[in-house]
Amino acid sequence: MTRQDQPRLPVDVTSFVGRGPEVAEIRLLLGESRLVTLTGPGGVGKTRLALRVAEQLRRTFGGRVRLVELAELRDPALLAHTVAAQLDVADPTHGNVADALLEHLADAHVLLVLDNCEHLVDAVAKLVDRITRAAPRVHVLATSRESLGVVGEAGFVVPPLAVPDPEAATSAAEVLRYDGTTLLIDRARAVRSDFHVDEHNYAAVAALCRWLDGIPLAIELAAVRLRSLTAEEIVDRLGDRFRLLTLGRRLGPARHQTLQATVEWSHALCNPAERAMWARAALFSGGFELDAVEAVVVGDDLPAAVVIDVLDSLVDKSILSAEGGEQTRYVMLETLRDFGMRQLGDDEMAALRRRHRDFYAGLLATLRLQYLAGAGEAAAARGLRERGNLRAALEFCATEPGEARAGMRMAAAMLTYWSAKASAEGARWLDRLLAADPTPSRERAQALCDRAWLPILRAGQSATGFLDEAEQVIDELGLHSALESILIQRSRAALHLFAGRPVAATAILARVLDWFENWEPTSEWERAYRPYSMLSCRIVLAHTYSAAGEPRRAEALLREALPIAAEHGHTAQRAVGLWNLGMLRLEDGETAEAAELARESLRLARDLDDQTCVADGLRLLSSIAAAQGDAIHAALLDGATDEIGHANAAMITSGWESDVHARHRAVALGALGQESFDAAYGLGARFTAAEAIAVALDERPARAQRLAKLERPLTRRQNQVADLIAEGKSNREIADALTISVRTAESHVDHILSTLGFSTRTQIATWVASGRGEHPAT
Repeated sequence: MTRQDQPRLPVDVTSFVGRGPEVAEIRLLLGESRLVTLTGPGGVGKTRLALRVAEQLRRTFGGRVRLVELAELRDPALLAHTVAAQLDVADPTHGNVADALLEHLADAHVLLVLDNCEHLVDAVAKLVDRITRAAPRVHVLATSRESLGVVGEAGFVVPPLAVPDPEAATSAAEVLRYDGTTLLIDRARAVRSDFHVDEHNYAAVAALCRWLDGIPLAIELAAVRLRSLTAEEIVDRLGDRFRLLTLGRRLGPARHQTLQATVEWSHALCNPAERAMWARAALFSGGFELDAVEAVVVGDDLPAAVVIDVLDSLVDKSILSAEGGEQTRYVMLETLRDFGMRQLGDDEMAALRRRHRDFYAGLLATLRLQYLAGAGEAAAARGLRERGNLRAALEFCATEPGEARAGMRMAAAMLTYWSAKASAEGARWLDRLLAADPTPSRERAQALCDRAWLPILRAGQSATGFLDEAEQVIDELGLHSALESILIQRSRAALHLFAGRPVAATAILARVLDWFENWEPTSEWERAYRPYSMLSCRIVLAHTYSAAGEPRRAEALLREALPIAAEHGHTAQRAVGLWNLGMLRLEDGETAEAAELARESLRLARDLDDQTCVADGLRLLSSIAAAQGDAIHAALLDGATDEIGHANAAMITSGWESDVHARHRAVALGALGQESFDAAYGLGARFTAAEAIAVALDERPARAQRLAKLERPLTRRQNQVADLIAEGKSNREIADALTISVRTAESHVDHILSTLGFSTRTQIATWVASGRGEHPAT
């Protein structure tokens, strides 16, 4: 082997985790372009990924793969010398080293890996441009925190490793599916061989990986701490992540030895305007759009005219990522946000937080008007994107003296969202805001009324108590004929309905509807609110008529209200009205029409991501399936509905709808028997909301995906065992058929039962016979 054919890539000393799709895509890019630049924030794994790709392409380039490490090079004038030295090109006695390098590469077939180019980006860009023009068989794979900007360059943004969502993770098995978790475990076992993820610590591990943004360097540094701390203890201390993650690679580059040094390296590469933008933009939680950053961060040292250019520059430097959509959204990793906010002084931070709150309070007011005007989906989409910023603004209101009333006004605009998706969260915010300012005011009366609307109660709280206090505030302020008083009455009607007093609810709502019909609004918001409230009142009144045993009056109201809801784009109200009408059709025995109405309601609820309405729709379709004789389908949807209800503890139903569903559940149970009903119910409870909706709407592709997912938890051998169980084989017969011990066969059966949540071999056999998921009971 000649010297130039010797391996020039460092040998991995730790395992390479995940990144299969990224490696494949980068290889494809290198086949299409002779210059590919991997970009991303510090520590995201650009170098490891580039080296993995280069190693896989070694044969393609006949072993001519060369790595040029530039991190420690400070003088751009020495760049060509550094590249030439790695390629065994001697400095010429006379002439230019860059020319000698180009001459050497002119006919060469080489993959040149240029690592860590960001601090020399101009010099690297000029050299690479000359190389790609002069050497047609040379390919360059560069890593940098910003692109090189060379003609013909193909860029690839290296994403963080996938990590679990701590709020959605429900088991150790689910957390173990993510590459970020795999890396943490792998590195942790290097310092603590007994480390593992189980049902006791999976939530902490999920939170740890998410807090670290899936950045491999941060995960590796945290894994070192697992030598002396538990995952739970690390999570408790992550408020100061830079101090915690200081045990790095003693022999590695200085910028990788601590997380702090890695981020400081990026900060040093920014100019003053970029540093100012980084610090101020760090205030945004969950990303931001252009209108927000222009309202909050602009100052004398960062004028509006340069905002877009500075944002683009920070995207190039991998401090921000730009996400597409109707509006570009800029996102900063939590690690970089943490560092950025540390650059702000106390006075600047206070001023920025107030401007941030003012912007999002104004945005909420605008979105509320859009919602009332029928643009509910667009308004809800923007509101959902801004959830993190809205929480930050509410936090400011709850903690800053004198700002609680502003928070109460924001809360009023968020009530629809909280009712549909986050009742518990809304209740917590309202409790904090009400405690922060007990002074009587219109805002407090509204907040008390809103709090009664959200059925999350703690010790010493009652919905009636909130309304009683709201009426006391109304008395003190003399607002008996005002909107606030009417909203209190509407909330009392809802309490009567869900307490099983529909007649009392009907009487109150009839008066409320009459008030709205005679109300003369004076502001833009009131003028938009009046028609919406009249529609909403009719929809709720129809529900109370249904529960009170007056179906014809209920149907007449719905037939009047539903076209109005459709015409004015009030999708949420339409979904509720269609559900109510479906319930009435079911009670009349018109199951085909009821199913059509219920499916349309469910589709609308899915589009809105309204989990309360989704649960109502699934429950209704379960009842309809039972009435139509499809008991298995009824039990499946029943399990799915109850699981969604458990995940959203605020969901409540009126006595009427509970009675209707209980009757049809009894029909399905009687048709199947307890064991088969429980099997189907248990499988339905394993559905995600999306999968349950797909099954309810008979969307075959989605159902096929669900079946594939249900097979995935079992290994190939366990699926073979399940097949034999379905054939009626005993454990001894399974052992003989697969040439394994009886004890091993028993172990496989136990694992299958545990994984699928079953308790009998009959349930396994039924699951296999029905296609592994579609019909779990005989």
